Amino acid sequence: MQDDCSECCVIISLIDHNPSLQQHDTLFDKLKIHMRSYRNSVPFSMKFEEINNIMSMEHKFHYPSHAKVSHSHNCLCISDDSNSEVKFFDLTTHEYLGAFFVEGGVTGLLIEENFDHQQNDAIYFGEHMYTFKYRVKDLMRLGSSADCIWKIERNHLYGMAIRTIGNQKQLFRFSASQGAMDIIDTVNGKVIKELKLEKIKTVTDIVFINPKRMLVAELFHNTCFIYDEMNENEWILIHTIEDAENIHFSQPLGLTIDRKGGKIFLSDYDNQRIVVFNESLDLLSCHYPESLNPYGLDFDERTGLLYITDQQAYSIRIFK
Repeated sequence: MQDDCSECCVIISLIDHNPSLQQHDTLFDKLKIHMRSYRNSVPFSMKFEEINNIMSMEHKFHYPSHAKVSHSHNCLCISDDSNSEVKFFDLTTHEYLGAFFVEGGVTGLLIEENFDHQQNDAIYFGEHMYTFKYRVKDLMRLGSSADCIWKIERNHLYGMAIRTIGNQKQLFRFSASQGAMDIIDTVNGKVIKELKLEKIKTVTDIVFINPKRMLVAELFHNTCFIYDEMNENEWILIHTIEDAENIHFSQPLGLTIDRKGGKIFLSDYDNQRIVVFNESLDLLSCHYPESLNPYGLDFDERTGLLYITDQQAYSIRIFK
């Protein structure tokens, strides 16, 4: 056995084999909730060793942009842009589970873990003028018959992020038509505030370093902007990052954070690299995995794996 727990973790998948059991046995329901709520955070190893990839031959990707982990439902959710679908794959076996057609194409994807405190995850995605919120399990099981929790018409584009402030969760997403960052109540989809942020024109992704500090990847300026909340809903630009290792960012598209390891990952698409910062936003390193065209990123804190959507290879590449 090795000392590094990230090298010797065991993944257990809980599968409901008996339909009558899962419908009537409350103890079994409690067991599922308990097992799926277990957390053991594993930091990224920084080896950038590619250990697997998902290339669905039967259900082909066509320019996938985002891949997000849903632990409560043991699946990987993927926005397949040109096919106008959200696809679902088993997180452990990578078996194809199904797809949900999004008529106007998918813009942005986000998972909210345990949104109802019953170990159900919510999925947010954009379509043309709208942002939608669904239950992951409903989309997987019911497809187009699934009930939408809420939708909002705001001409949102690209990335989004959730911050938890007190007992409230807020969805941040940029509205191109309003030229503002919308703060949205995740419960009812109502806009709480429109933030007019300095410099922002086209937001590709967002990550919260902490509830009062927001990192934004911005496409118009090919720059990352850091904002601090000085007073309630009053955000001030405090720093910009335009390059790494003297190479200017070119299409910075994806962000994700490893909170256990204190690292932030940025996909720099045209430069075919992943840029890594610490939580103080000091540059740690740049990595150039072979033939990588990185778009969206998601870090799985339970396994220490980094998921990267490779648009040109039509695949999801997995690194440890």
